[in-house]
Amino acid sequence: MEKKMERKRFKLIFENIVFTIFFVFIAIIAISITAKSHENKVTYKEEQLTAAMEKTMVREVREYLSEEGYENSGVMLNKVYDEDYCVYTLSVHNKKIADLSDDNRQKLIEGLSGFAFEELGCDFEYKFIF
Repeated sequence: MEKKMERKRFKLIFENIVFTIFFVFIAIIAISITAKSHENKVTYKEEQLTAAMEKTMVREVREYLSEEGYENSGVMLNKVYDEDYCVYTLSVHNKKIADLSDDNRQKLIEGLSGFAFEELGCDFEYKFIF
């Protein structure tokens, strides 16, 4: 009779240990999923903010170029990035720019650089397409 009781007690202890391990395992998975979900929400919001800044910059650059006499300029903003590197390239297409001297092109670049926004670790480059 004592052996039966001992076996039942052992079985009960074993079941409790298995249940506890299973519960801890499920809790760890749930916590990691919640943390990952929060991380994705933050990244999504950052991406939305960056996209809005990019659109605003392109719109403002087009307005600036029109005011400077370069109407109907093609303006394109590209972003190249990886873990350690990020660069935006602002390309402007307008045939009138081809007629400018190097000094005047540099002045135009200086004017365009005023529209660059701060994004952590990103540089801006400017390119004219004739």
